[in-house]
Amino acid sequence: MYKDALIRLESKMRFKKVIKQARRVKAKEDADRFVKALELEQTAKVKMIT
Repeated sequence: MYKDALIRLESKMRFKKVIKQARRVKAKEDADRFVKALELEQTAKVKMIT
């Protein structure tokens, strides 16, 4: 019984870690997308000025 609880706890921790990593990856992708959008906006403004 004790061993089962330990295994369950371990798998839950691993699951949380995976979710955390997935969130981090998604956050990084969103940040990259945001930066790209900003760069596009900047180049558009520069083209309008010239």
